[in-house]
Amino acid sequence: MNFEVDSKILLGALVDIMGSGKYANSAGVQSNILSQYCYLTLEGNTLNLWNSDDSYINNITLEVVGTQDGNVTLDIKAVTPFLRQVKSAMTIEVESRICFVTVDSTLTLGIMQAHPYMAGITRMLNMDLSMGEGLMPAFNGTSFEGSFTITSEDFNNAITMCELIKTGVYTVRFNRGDLELCSSDTGLRSYSKTVDLVDSSGEAATVQYTGPLHKFFKEDVTFYVKDDFPLYLVSEGRKLIKAPYLV
Repeated sequence: MNFEVDSKILLGALVDIMGSGKYANSAGVQSNILSQYCYLTLEGNTLNLWNSDDSYINNITLEVVGTQDGNVTLDIKAVTPFLRQVKSAMTIEVESRICFVTVDSTLTLGIMQAHPYMAGITRMLNMDLSMGEGLMPAFNGTSFEGSFTITSEDFNNAITMCELIKTGVYTVRFNRGDLELCSSDTGLRSYSKTVDLVDSSGEAATVQYTGPLHKFFKEDVTFYVKDDFPLYLVSEGRKLIKAPYLV
């Protein structure tokens, strides 16, 4: 595996794929990450970055200058301190070790055997989430029933306010042209926001989820939804699958 990429672009992608933000757990809501590991695949000039845990898989696609296809798993926290000090293009070379090479420096790291949640990444790699004209994509053989697009800014602003309720659980309530994003601590407090839609189609759906999905996107985001079913979110060069939160 061998490719050239701007260090700043790679750094930004690795930071984002780590999935930093507020996660719900048995102790409440705490700052955490999806995982500190990233699985990279290179085909031609297309580099895909993957991260996962047992309920959340995300992906970023970058255009690079590729010279040899391949794949590797790396420790993001081991790489990012070095990348923050580099302000130029670099070559990534993978053989028995992984080397980050600039004009005057080389960082060499060991290769991980596999991503801890490689099974989930492999499952998504093998899925056909493409769709025909007018059709919804399918997940595990079941089609989504509705879709809508919102701006990443509106998504981020709405869920940032929902985070103040401090449950870490967010509700997506889509009803054929209307969208409400909300969070509620039953009997105590709640917040809801009606969000303008760029586009929408299909059937109504309500899904609850956890995790900082709103921090992952930079461009308009298309949601594919079905009642109490995984969320499939797609944007320019980015996508994710998130399992629903079921009480």
